[in-house]
Amino acid sequence: MYPDAFILLTYLSSRSIYTGALTDVPYGMPRTFVLDDLNEARLQNLILEVLTSVDVGYRKPGPEGFLELSQGACTLPELCYYIGNEEKDIKGALNAGLMPVLIWRQDCPAPSWGQAVTVSSLDRLISFIEGR
Repeated sequence: MYPDAFILLTYLSSRSIYTGALTDVPYGMPRTFVLDDLNEARLQNLILEVLTSVDVGYRKPGPEGFLELSQGACTLPELCYYIGNEEKDIKGALNAGLMPVLIWRQDCPAPSWGQAVTVSSLDRLISFIEGR
């Protein structure tokens, strides 16, 4: 578990900001595996909607799952941020019109995949959000 994820999600929850997760999983994998992982990491109650590629019927970087998340938030895609750590996350967010944020925890320089923001720790997004 990444403690910074718990910090950011707790912050967002305390401000009633919609949170959702989209993850690619092997075809046919039951979503209970994903929910169990989130529960074990103490994050399940902090994420309002969890979608898997099996739920959506498409894998990243297809826009379908990203658009479904923005619909769950009842807002326009361009008003949503999507945080991811892989190129398919950033490209998928861009394909759907969301604002992509790259979480890059590695010691080497972050790649430039078109993300709007790059952070090394999720809790750094709190000051970014508060500055908006």
